[in-house]
Amino acid sequence: MSHCGTKVDNIPDLSTCMQGAMERPCIYALRSETLFTMSHRGTKVDNIPDLSTCMQGAMERPCIYALRSETLFTMSHRGTKVDNIPDLSTCMQGAMERPCIYALRSETLFTMSHRGTKVDNIPDLSTCMQGAMERPCIYALRSETLFTMSHCGTKVDNIPDLSTCMQGAMERPCIYALRSETLFTMSHRGTKVDNIPDLSTCMQGAMERPCIYALRSETLFTMSHRGTKVDNIPDLSTCMQGAMERPCIYALRSETLFTMSH
Repeated sequence: MSHCGTKVDNIPDLSTCMQGAMERPCIYALRSETLFTMSHRGTKVDNIPDLSTCMQGAMERPCIYALRSETLFTMSHRGTKVDNIPDLSTCMQGAMERPCIYALRSETLFTMSHRGTKVDNIPDLSTCMQGAMERPCIYALRSETLFTMSHCGTKVDNIPDLSTCMQGAMERPCIYALRSETLFTMSHRGTKVDNIPDLSTCMQGAMERPCIYALRSETLFTMSHRGTKVDNIPDLSTCMQGAMERPCIYALRSETLFTMSH
């Protein structure tokens, strides 16, 4: 995808894109994912099938993937850009050794059915993007702040818990959607992989094996293509009212990360 989300002419198909992906520098990531509704606390919504049931037959059914392009930027807690931030190649040096800081990501999601199968009669990507700048999205453009977590998904020492982080969040302006997430290494079926090796080892032979999923919880807020609010959508403070009491503003996603060139 181009930076603006328009289709790049003559882009090779996915199998071609992935050739040599391990060797070339990467600021983008291609992710496949399935959305599952979850309550705010991360407990299951009544009558939604559990993850193991959802995943049954996942390999056989079409279009469980969504293509997104994204760039990771380290950001301060308030969502403002960190001064003098080094470029991505510098940021990644020693990434395995240090606990993560924050990342701000903007992304566009393509419409998919609940089960992950392709929505009937949805136009192809080039058609979808026509006039995208003029219309309020059927896509969700998301910018987000990630809370710091250790590499293994355990909580970083001395980071305030979520309730503390959220204090004052209602008062400060937010063009971003705040989400908390923990990454857990998972097998293709969603079960946890025992004794998971570090990332460099995980990626070896990634093209040959069904591979690593991550579980995360998040809240989606609709935004216009430019990242400004869609008309008549309530602001963040309104959206968050009663969020603790109501189910299904969160989504549980299983996803696989693949490094891609720009």
